[in-house]
Formats: sequence, C-alpha cells, structure tokens
Amino acid sequence: MKRKRLFRILASVLAVCLFAGYFAFSTFLFSPFEGRLGVDVAGLVPREVDLFLARSELGWAFDGFPRLAVQERLDGHASWQEWTASPECAELSERFDVEGALGELAALGERLPMGLDPLDVFGGRDLALAARFGGTGLEDADWAVYGTLHWTGKLAVSLLRHPGLLGLEGQGLSVTVEADHVRLGGGGLPRELWLTRIRDVAVIATSREFIEDAHRLEAVTYEDSMLLRAEYCDHVKNVERSPAGDELEFFLKVRDLLETTGISGAWPDTSALEFAPAFLGRFFQANTVNLVVGQMGLDEGLSLDARARLSSELMTPLQTRAYRRMGADRTEILEEAAALAPEDASFFLYMKGDIGDLLEQVVVSLEPDMVQLIEESLQATGQYRSLQQLIDELRSSLRDRFAIVLRPNDYPHDPDGPEADGQPVFAMALVTWIKQERDSVLVDLRDTIGRQGKRFGLRGKTENDSGYYRNQVGGYEIREFWAPLVPGTGMVATANARIGDDDQVCVVANCIGMLEHVLKTRSQGAPTHPRLAARSDFRSLLSTCVAKANVVMWCDPQSAQSTLRRQARRWAEDSIVIDWNLERARLEQQAINEVFAGQGKQRGRLSEDEQARIDRAVAPEIEAIAERVAREQVPEVMAAYERRIVYSEGVTASLLLLGFDPKYVDVSLRIAAPLR
Repeated sequence: MKRKRLFRILASVLAVCLFAGYFAFSTFLFSPFEGRLGVDVAGLVPREVDLFLARSELGWAFDGFPRLAVQERLDGHASWQEWTASPECAELSERFDVEGALGELAALGERLPMGLDPLDVFGGRDLALAARFGGTGLEDADWAVYGTLHWTGKLAVSLLRHPGLLGLEGQGLSVTVEADHVRLGGGGLPRELWLTRIRDVAVIATSREFIEDAHRLEAVTYEDSMLLRAEYCDHVKNVERSPAGDELEFFLKVRDLLETTGISGAWPDTSALEFAPAFLGRFFQANTVNLVVGQMGLDEGLSLDARARLSSELMTPLQTRAYRRMGADRTEILEEAAALAPEDASFFLYMKGDIGDLLEQVVVSLEPDMVQLIEESLQATGQYRSLQQLIDELRSSLRDRFAIVLRPNDYPHDPDGPEADGQPVFAMALVTWIKQERDSVLVDLRDTIGRQGKRFGLRGKTENDSGYYRNQVGGYEIREFWAPLVPGTGMVATANARIGDDDQVCVVANCIGMLEHVLKTRSQGAPTHPRLAARSDFRSLLSTCVAKANVVMWCDPQSAQSTLRRQARRWAEDSIVIDWNLERARLEQQAINEVFAGQGKQRGRLSEDEQARIDRAVAPEIEAIAERVAREQVPEVMAAYERRIVYSEGVTASLLLLGFDPKYVDVSLRIAAPLR
C-alpha cells in the first residue's frame, strides 16, 4: 500500500511537472503539438513580388551540409575531373573565393549545438526567396527568405524572443521583440532584419512589410499570394513534375529588373558587327519580356520549362508576324522533320517561319559590302533586277519551314571530285519544303548560277568548265557546284525530291554523300539509314517538352567529338592575333637602317626596287615570328579547346524547343548528362 501511495504521489508530481513544463514551453516558446502550415511556403509570399525562387526537399540535395549528395559520383566523372583541374576552374574559384565560402559554410555547421546540420534547423524541406526591386540597383532591393523548420529550428527562432538566454547583446546584436516578430540589428549585419515564425515556417526579411504580408496572407487563407497567382499555378504547380518534386521554381519580372539595374534591355544588339546578334536581335529583344515563370530540374542533367510573357506593344511588326506562325506539333517534328535527319546527326535545327522574312533579315544583318557583291552578281546574270526580287520569288516558292542537319563528314573522298582546302568540317545539309508546282523556280535559279559559274566563284575540272554539273545518284538528279571557297569540300550539291504524295523538298549540301544520305534517310530509314526520329533519347526528351514549337534544336556532343577535335588546331591558329602592321613597320625600319645605312631612306618613301629589297630582307623575320608565336601559343590554345570538348563529353544529348505566340514564348530545354 505504501508503494502504491508513493507511486501515485510520484505520478501526480510528474504529471504536474509535465503540465507545468508544457504550459511554460508553450507560453514562452511554442506548442509542441503545433501543426504545420499545411500549404507550400509560396502561400506566404505576396503575389506582386518581382522575384520568387523556391525549391522543395532541399535536404535531398546534400549529404551533410554543404557537401552535395552527388559529390562522390561527380568526382568520378571524367568531365568534372577535367574541369576541376583546369585553369578556368582555378580562376573562377579565386575570383569568387569559392573555397573560402565553402569553408565558412562548413564552419557554420560546426558551430551549431548538438552536432546539428543547418538543413535540420532551416530549409530541410522547402526554401524560398522573394524580392521587391527598388532604388537604382539590386543592393537597394528588399529580400525575404521563407523556410520550413525542424523542431530545433522552431526552438531557435522562439529563443530569439529571449535574447538574454542566447547572449546576443554580448555579440553586438540589438534585439527588439514585438508582438509577432523580432527585429535584429548591429553585430556586423549590413541591414536590419525582421524575423517571424508562422507555424513551421520561418520568414527572415530586410523589411517589415514582408513580415506583415506573411501574417496577413495566412489570415486570409493565402488569397493574393504567389501560391494562387495564375502564372505560377499554370506553369509551376499544375504541371507535370518529377517524382521527387524537387525542381527549382522561378518567377521574375524582367522589365522591373531591367529598370532597377538601369539596363536598356536592347539585347541582342541589332547594330553589332557580328552576324548572329544582329540577326537574332531582329526577332527577339529582352526588353519585350514582361515576366518569366517556370521550373528547372537538375537530376542527371538539366530540365527547364519556362514561359516568357511578352509586352506586345513593344514588338516590331516583323516579330509579331513571326510569333503568329503556327508551331509544329510532335507528330510533325517526328514524321516530317526529324525523319530527314540521320540518327547520328551532331546538330539538327527545324524552324517554322516565313522564308522571305528570314532571308530579308539575313541580308540586313550581313556586311554591306558582301550584300552589294551578291546583288551585283545577280544583276549581272540578267535574270534579276535586285536581290529583293530573288527573295520574293523564294518566298512565293517555299513553304514556311526549313531544316539544317550536321553530322561527321566520313563519306569516301571522290578522287574525280573538286579540289578542297583540307579543312575538317561537318557534312551539312539545308532542307527546304517546296510549294506545289513551284519547283521550277529553284531549278531556274540553279541553272542561272551554273551558266555563269565563274561570276559566282565556281571552278570546273578544266579551264573551260563552268564548275556546274548534273549527275544521277541513287535515282535523284543532283546539281553540283564546284566552289573552292566552300570550306573542306569545295562544292555544293543540290537536289529536288518528292518525299510524299504532296511534299517536295530541296536539299542543299556541302557534299554529295551528305545529300544522298539525307534523301535515303527520309525514303528508306532503318536498318540501312536509321533516322533521328527513331532515337529513343530524342523521342523521350521530346515527349516531355512543350506540345508545339516553332524552333526545334537538337545536339549530340558525342557525335561531334571527332570533328571538333580535328578542328581544334585550326581554331587555335586562327585565334592567334599578331599586329603585323606594327611588327612589319618595326622590321622594315630596322632593315632600312641596315641596308641603306647613312642614306636617309624612310619607310613609305622607297622606290619599287628598294621596297622589294626590304621585303626580301624582312620575309624571313616575319616567318620566324609567326613560327615562334605559333610554337608558344598554339599548344596552350589547343589545350583550352580540348578541355571544352572534354566538358561537352559529359552531355549525351540536348534538345531545345521554342514555341511562339504574340503574347508569350514557351521554352523547353533538356540536357542529358548522366553521372555514370
């Protein structure tokens, strides 16, 4: 009986202590039985923010903070090993002090009590970042971080309301405790911070407004939050996700960012001397993008899906016309476009757009001297008044689509073919679709160029040959243009061919082997000429992309390796720049002083015979300088190119789709990079 009485007394005391402890813990810290927020942290983010980034299951990305979960597999990958040992990696690491930053992160984890990992305390499940831009730069923006908390994190946040227990004032921090938040300042903080906790979510912000918004949004059941914003729901929350659901979510008001940073957004630059930016800038400008929203995954490569909403009032008539063009669906891409490309294509581009508009923008993007030369050559034929007349004829003869295919040039050399300069090049083919009953326009154009071959730089087998030939290969009539200026092959081959009851294509290639390969790929397919359309990785990546696209771009780095390596030396040699004007002036003056010593001769005022003597004198010196610079610089530049090739070997395939609409652009990017 005494034992029972003692047990009852102890049980009663324990119950009182537990109740009192629970009451005290709940009053001063938080309720142990407090539930979770119940929705994504985006529910606490105001819908009008300028930037929103979020990721779920952040803890899965690390194997003990800050070590990545895939670090061991990454360290064993050849491409990663090449990168970490490269000068580029060392330079990048030094510039951004990567080692120092990683050391600070590791030290942060070591300072936590009880051997806790930072992800156990904060961000182990969901982590989000939001910003409101303002002022004249990003440093003036207001930022907020939202993260789910482990119970240890909830304890740490709650203890901030009792700064004396943590000794924060001794660290120089000033802590102001208010009804629903804590304000921190001093202690080396560049700005004041506001911190609050809503159930299992902590909010840390550089302005009180974010804190007030979070509590208001919880009270109104997340109305007017990012979670319920239409663009976020349509392109992030309600789209197909990976099984892990750990993609990086993003939302950015591009126009607000450009205004804040003072960037005009006139990019690409249409006034650039280089062709690519001058051409692309006529079809797209960054300042026409209002906002971008989407998600990005990093599992065995990269997977990105985004929608860029456009400001139609800023678009040019050309852009509006181009963006109204109906995109190709997956059936068209597989059965009409990719069925022409060989399975081992290194590069494949399929684009839908008005051929006339494209050609006109090519012309205005080229150097004026080149355009004038082309136009004069056409006018000299007597068939065309201007280059625009040719463009108009092609616009009326070709359908609104074309394809470009590149693959290794492994076709047998034809000893009876044209002379080539020996450059290693890809075998290339351009495919255009011909409107019904308009193939004669292309035939007439080829005959016009062929009949006046010398005017267009053609050179035949003999002095009297025009360099324009007709052959029958594989049942197709092929027209050959022997042009020494064409790199690597010295020729262009063309053919018109029917690929269906109603479809007819014109194929232009830089060698006969490639032209025949493309035509047989379309007409025969596997097993002798397998198609890109049948590749499992191409079909798999395509099936997860946007349903319709105006631009389809495929790249297979593995197929391109051999050609890229052969091209490396030429790239290296072409990348070396020597100021020959300065070097020649120095050498000539030195030679003049030696050859015409005491005669008062000056450079630029020599007779033809005197200049010839000086040229003969400096020629060996110039050759020696070229050889020395090549000997010193080419190996280093080649090594840099080789490293880039090795980096690309980590990628097995990549696919980019762009879908246009006058109000938006849809982007799907897939890069397969397995860590095998």
